[in-house]
Amino acid sequence: MASLLAHAAETTEPSLPKFVVPNFKDLTIKQRTTMGLSQPSVATSFFKGARARSEHNPENSRITPPFSVIIEQCDLKTRYMLNEREKTYRKSSWGDRQGHPLSHKPNTTGPEVIITVDTEDTGERRQMSSFEARRVRTTITVEPSKDAETKPGKAVVDGWYIDLVGVGCLQRDPESLGAELALMLFHTGGRHDHVIIKRIGNGQRGYAVEETATIKEEHNVVVRKRELLEFSDQPLNPSLFELPPDYSPAPMPKMDQPGQKRDPFDR
Repeated sequence: MASLLAHAAETTEPSLPKFVVPNFKDLTIKQRTTMGLSQPSVATSFFKGARARSEHNPENSRITPPFSVIIEQCDLKTRYMLNEREKTYRKSSWGDRQGHPLSHKPNTTGPEVIITVDTEDTGERRQMSSFEARRVRTTITVEPSKDAETKPGKAVVDGWYIDLVGVGCLQRDPESLGAELALMLFHTGGRHDHVIIKRIGNGQRGYAVEETATIKEEHNVVVRKRELLEFSDQPLNPSLFELPPDYSPAPMPKMDQPGQKRDPFDR
């Protein structure tokens, strides 16, 4: 772990992400993600100005078009989820709220859970178009109190990161710990616990270009690997970030009934 002398310990409550309007350079990032023994998935993210588009598919899938498409228009505080096979969409909006529609306000009561985030900047750098990627190693230790629902755990993350502010129309936690904490906290019911984050070390994370995380909980170990397949700053067509004119709103699903067709937007 990084020396405590490198950076004084800082203890904070998890903060609710704030809504921002980014100004991205034209950028395409394609990545393969593998989680444990599950089938790898491929995601392509496109960024331009105040907007972003993401496409997801299982690797080697014969599904055409993509399994999932999301368009975020931060300048309009609007988010579209597209079903390209049926040419329908679902729309959500930030309205006047500060934060993402799916954000959860941190709990300030309940049994304490101490999360120590130790970041180490290795000093290694990699030039990627106009971006400079830095290599940062992170150790995340979860220590719940006696009555907490969260389980103890530890994650060791080794990755390359760039500064890409405003992804998801949000000013996120400076350590960008969403994926690891979601795996280590939320699936165990830890939303009811009082989470306190303690930061030490000298590293600064960001948008993960490449990353390998080894997550240990009790007797379970999961390895999540994100590999870079494409990184391009070629100009992008603005139409990628618009709702296609021939799409119509998707009907809201009814209550589950025997034989009911699965909601195509339920991922």
